[in-house]
Amino acid sequence: MELYTTNCPKCIILENVLKRKCVPFTLVDDIDKVMQKGREYNISEVPFLITRDGELLNFKQAMELFNK
Repeated sequence: MELYTTNCPKCIILENVLKRKCVPFTLVDDIDKVMQKGREYNISEVPFLITRDGELLNFKQAMELFNK
């Protein structure tokens, strides 16, 4: 799983949730990579997660999934 972030408040919240739930992830905070992946998936806000299966989860979707 890859977490795309700019270290904004929502990004930090999601990162902390993933850590607390012991979800393995790679942090991607290079703005060029974040922008490139955002264009590829047609998403314009961070944070977002890309699963191993290539599924995109926005902040709301990720929070719903990991806060069950």
